[in-house]
Amino acid sequence: MIIVLFLLIELQKCNKEINHENRSVDNPHTAILYGNSTLGYYYMNIYVGENMTKHSVIVDTGSQTTTIKCDQCHQCGQHENPPYQFNQNNYNSTDLRIDFNCSSFQNNRCNFASYYVEGSSIGGFYFKDKVLIGDGLIQLDDQYVKQESFESILGCTQFETGQLYNQLADGIFGLAPISNNSQFPPNLIDYIAKKDKAFSIKRGFSICLNDDYGYISVGGYDQLRLDPDFKINKIKFKPSQQYQVNLTKIAFGDQIFTIDDSINTQGQGIFIDSGATISYMDQKIYNQLVQSIKDHFEINQIPIKSLIQQQVCFEFIQNISNSDYYQYFPIMKFVFDDDIEINWKPQEYLNIQNKQVCIGVDKLSDRVILGQNWMRKKDILFDLDQQEISIVSANCTLDYFKLQVINTSDNQTDKQNQQVLQNIRLPSVLKSNIKERDDENKDQDNEIVKKVNEDISKQDVVKNEEDEHSWLEIFFYIFIVVITLKGLIFLGLYIMKRLGGNFYTYQQKHERFQKLNNQIHIDDEDEKDSREHKIELVIQQSDIIA
Repeated sequence: MIIVLFLLIELQKCNKEINHENRSVDNPHTAILYGNSTLGYYYMNIYVGENMTKHSVIVDTGSQTTTIKCDQCHQCGQHENPPYQFNQNNYNSTDLRIDFNCSSFQNNRCNFASYYVEGSSIGGFYFKDKVLIGDGLIQLDDQYVKQESFESILGCTQFETGQLYNQLADGIFGLAPISNNSQFPPNLIDYIAKKDKAFSIKRGFSICLNDDYGYISVGGYDQLRLDPDFKINKIKFKPSQQYQVNLTKIAFGDQIFTIDDSINTQGQGIFIDSGATISYMDQKIYNQLVQSIKDHFEINQIPIKSLIQQQVCFEFIQNISNSDYYQYFPIMKFVFDDDIEINWKPQEYLNIQNKQVCIGVDKLSDRVILGQNWMRKKDILFDLDQQEISIVSANCTLDYFKLQVINTSDNQTDKQNQQVLQNIRLPSVLKSNIKERDDENKDQDNEIVKKVNEDISKQDVVKNEEDEHSWLEIFFYIFIVVITLKGLIFLGLYIMKRLGGNFYTYQQKHERFQKLNNQIHIDDEDEKDSREHKIELVIQQSDIIA
C-alpha cells in the first residue's frame, strides 16, 4: 500500500510538471508587448467579460486607470478590436463601491476623464468585470480562464480625442503608482497581487522594451529571461501620480552637467513614463545637453555640416553608413541618487534618416520625462510597495515565448499606423519621409516575425523533449514498482515455505487420513450392505422351504 501511494504521489508530480509545460504561456503573469517607435507605443492584449473579448491596451506608467472602448462610445475612432459590449442589466454600482469609494458618482455611475501632455483625452465611466491579461487565451480553455482570470474595475470609454482617437490600440493599461483611493480605483496590479497573495506575488511589475516588441511581467522579474550575471541598480521614486525620480547629473561622453534641483522644487519633476515615445527635457537641461553635444564634436574634431539646436540634429560632411553613425556618439550616463548610473546607448537615443542624425529628445516645460527610447534594452521593475525602481540591462527579446506574433499588415492597419506616426512627438525632420520609413519598417517587421516563428519552432522542440523526458520518468517509476512487487511476492512465498513447512506436512497428512477414512467408511458401508443382503436371501430361502 505504501509503495502504491508513493507511486501515485510521483505520478501526480509528473502530471503537474507536464500540465505546466503545456500551458498557453510560460508564466501566467508574463505577457508579450507589441509595438515599436514607429507605431509610437507598446501595447498588450487583455480579455474581458464572460465571453473573454480581446482588447489591445497601451502600457502606460503615466496613467492611473485601465480603459477600453465600449459600445456606448459617442466619439471613438476605428481600432483594432470590436468594442466591449456593456450590459446595463449586469451593472451593479453597489459591487463597484465595495472596491472603490468613488467621489464622483452621478446617475448611479462613477465617471472619469484623463488628459495627456500631447493634447489627447478620454472619458467615460467605471465598471467591473472579469479580466485575463496576456495572450493565454489564444484558444479558449475554461480551466485556464477560471484559474487565471479575476474581477477588476475598468474604464468604459465614451469619448476620445487626439492621438487616442487615431491609434490602433483600443485602450490604455494604466500602471501609475497612485491607485485605490477616492480618485482612482484599484488597478489590475492591485487585483493580481490580492488574488495571488498566497503565492507571495509582489505588488509590482517589470517592463522590458526591445526595438520591436517586448514583454511585461506582473508580480516581479521573470528571472528566467535575465542574464545569469545580471546587476540590479535600484532607484527610489517619490509617491505621486507618476514615477518621479531624482536625477542629479547627465554625462554626454566627457561632458558632464548637473541637474538643478529647481526642476523638483519649482518645476513638476523628473519621471519615467512608458507612454512617451521619446524623452523630454526642461528648457534649461535641454540647452545644457545641446552644449555638451556641441563641445563633444569640437573636442573630438568630428566634422559636421550643421547643428540645428532646436531639434538637436546633425548632418555629417562625409558619407557614413547608418551603422557607423553610432561610433561617433558616446554612451550617455544618467546619475541618480546614491550615484546610481544608468547608461543610455546611442543605438537607443539616436534617430537616423537621410544622413541626418537626431537625438531622441525634445523640449518640455518644467519637467523631464524619460520615455520609451530611454527605457529600451532595460528590464525595469516598478515595486509599488517598496516605492523602488530596479533596472537591469537586458535584450528584451521574445526568446522562449510559445505564442505566435501575428503580423497585421492589412490596408486598414497600415493606414492607422500612418495616422499615429504623424501625431508622434518627434523632431520634425523625422516626419519628412513617412512612406520610406514605413517601407523599411515593413521589411523589419517581416524579419522579426520570421525570427519569432523560428524561436517558436525551437521552443516546441524543447517542449517535446521535456514532455518525452517526463513520460520516461513515469515509465521508469512504473517499472521500478512492478519489479519491487514481484520481488516482495517471491520473498513472501519463500519465507512462508521455510517457516510453514510443518503446516504443509500436516495438511497433506490430514488430507490423506481423510481420504483413507472415507475409503474405510465406504468399505464398511459396502460390507454392511452385503451382510444385510445375505440375511435377506436366507430369510427368503426359509420361506420357500416352509
